[in-house]
Amino acid sequence: MLILIMIEDMLADLGCEDVNAAATVSQALALIEAQIFDVAMLDMNLSGNNSHAGGRSAGCAGCAVCLLDRL
Repeated sequence: MLILIMIEDMLADLGCEDVNAAATVSQALALIEAQIFDVAMLDMNLSGNNSHAGGRSAGCAGCAVCLLDRL
């Protein structure tokens, strides 16, 4: 959760106006269907589930996708 807050703060500092967070793949898919995004940053492992479906949905909606994973 701390990493999410840090990323939200960094994005706000960079001028992003609207940042949404999802804790599960189903929440991410609902957000992608509900609005238009310029960029989607997806954790490869959302609550133990693979987020490739979210990446595909965002990409199909014309959104740039950045997939994140821990090192």
